[in-house]
Amino acid sequence: MGDYQPTAFKGDPSVPHADESNFKAFIGGAWGFVAFSYLSDLMDPRPKYTPDYVLAAAEESHRRKCQKKGVQYKSILQVREEKFPKMEKQRKLWTVERLM
Repeated sequence: MGDYQPTAFKGDPSVPHADESNFKAFIGGAWGFVAFSYLSDLMDPRPKYTPDYVLAAAEESHRRKCQKKGVQYKSILQVREEKFPKMEKQRKLWTVERLM
């Protein structure tokens, strides 16, 4: 009784079907496409943290520290301009000249 395996039902014989090799090629191609798309993500990982995200996290941390200390909040760019005014003026001039 364990040796008995009935043939698989392949649908109504009056309806045209593709042969088994074409079906396997289609399924194999679909599987290959999915595997290739996931494999490319594994081989070329994207950075977890973008520079914008890191800057936003630093800015948020700075804001919280200012609130804890009771100091008026200044953005990181404002603090840098106060500490290094000459360098900021040179940087602004350079960017304006370069953009024009």
